[in-house]
Amino acid sequence: MSYKDLSNVFEKYNHIQHINGVLYWDESSMMPKGGGSIRSKAIATLNTLGHNMLLDLTLIDKCSAAKSESLEAWEEKNLALMERQLKINQGFTPDFIERKSLLASKCEQLWPDFKKNNDWNGFKPYLQKLVDISIEESKILSDLLELNPYDALLDKYEPGLLMEHIDPVFDALKKELPQLVQEITKKQKSKPQPFCKVPQEKQRSLSLFLMKKLGFDFERGRLDTSPHPFCGGDPRDVRLTTKYHEEDFSSSIMGVLHETGHAMYEQGLPQKWLDQPVGKAIGMAAHESQSLFIEMQICRSEEFIQFLQPHLEEHFGKDTSLSLENLRQNYRNVEPGFIRIDADEVTYPLHIVLRYELERALFDGSLKVDDVAEAWNSKMETYLGINPKDQHSKGCLQDVHWPAALFGYFPSYTLGALIAAQLKETMQKALPNMKQDLLSGDFSNIFKWLRSNFHEHGSFYTTPELIQKITGQSVSEKAYLDNIRIRYLG
Repeated sequence: MSYKDLSNVFEKYNHIQHINGVLYWDESSMMPKGGGSIRSKAIATLNTLGHNMLLDLTLIDKCSAAKSESLEAWEEKNLALMERQLKINQGFTPDFIERKSLLASKCEQLWPDFKKNNDWNGFKPYLQKLVDISIEESKILSDLLELNPYDALLDKYEPGLLMEHIDPVFDALKKELPQLVQEITKKQKSKPQPFCKVPQEKQRSLSLFLMKKLGFDFERGRLDTSPHPFCGGDPRDVRLTTKYHEEDFSSSIMGVLHETGHAMYEQGLPQKWLDQPVGKAIGMAAHESQSLFIEMQICRSEEFIQFLQPHLEEHFGKDTSLSLENLRQNYRNVEPGFIRIDADEVTYPLHIVLRYELERALFDGSLKVDDVAEAWNSKMETYLGINPKDQHSKGCLQDVHWPAALFGYFPSYTLGALIAAQLKETMQKALPNMKQDLLSGDFSNIFKWLRSNFHEHGSFYTTPELIQKITGQSVSEKAYLDNIRIRYLG
């Protein structure tokens, strides 16, 4: 049977992706610096092997033949996703896959030193190469998918959410958020007291406790450290990382909660389809909606803060900085800052709008790599009222995404934040005891709802389709802005 043959091929392809994911986790968390060169080659080899596996032209014929077979609804959707992936795969030569993989791996390994040394001029030639190869990729995808080249990159990370959907939402955020930031910062009566210094091992202990409370399955995952927190691996082997700051435990704790949101999505995907395209997460906006639902909507709520406070004292000891009021002030403090990953939920979308507009300009030719730093600083001045000037490690060097050639990824963060707010709005109606559950640290009903409404659908629906199905609305900024006004100005 053609469908069975195809599913066997994609199962083996998924095994290669799993190995690749573990290698990436190891590279980011444990690999000695001297292993960088061979690791880049190993990852490029695996990427090329996986690509070649899907280059077999007989697979296209099998897709056509499988359409005449008697398939269940999930199989039909899986077949459509396999056909799409094969179509895209056919557009790229093995040489291109190897070139891009080697370049991205090398640049990602070099990036931490460029950032540490604030060496924008040293990084610029690498960024130019990354932009050039990504433009090459975007043009190939554009022809295959009949999309604008930058839309084709957006489609890689969240199929179905393109510039025509993003632009009006981001325009609304640009219009509303600067004024909201002013109103909120004016209302804030005082600065929160800085948190006490906490050793890394105590932070890790609390992180593991909170992960267990959320329901993370440690038989199918683990927590480690890396320069940039992430979640990767496979639903049966999830790898989370965080970065500890002894001077500010809140950054790592919220980072762990964020990544656990990703991990819980992975662990909740439909077990029967884990090795097939239909069993994967829909896209990165969907993924970010799950991490930001936990970090921003749930774990910055009044109820969770009240639950968390005694556990902070239990793990870290008594300290005035751990009082309920100071905890509340720290997690509700709104203040424009340079660093995206440390931004509060009100200013965060403006960081993403900035990056989105720069990327679009790089790909339509209106912005040159040489001018990125200046354009970055100008937009940060416009949207956030601050300017890193020549502190590029706090500006255009701060993110791993461009060194990893992840152009088109950034909008997923804010789209995910909007979806997270829509999900919470809907969930509150379905779970009348939700606030009481949070006060007691009981997440079981929350994740039961997420499993049945979101996680277990895998990629059966596109993200716009799924959000419409769950909330009765399209992806929109309304619930997010309503929540901001209630939480900070209500």
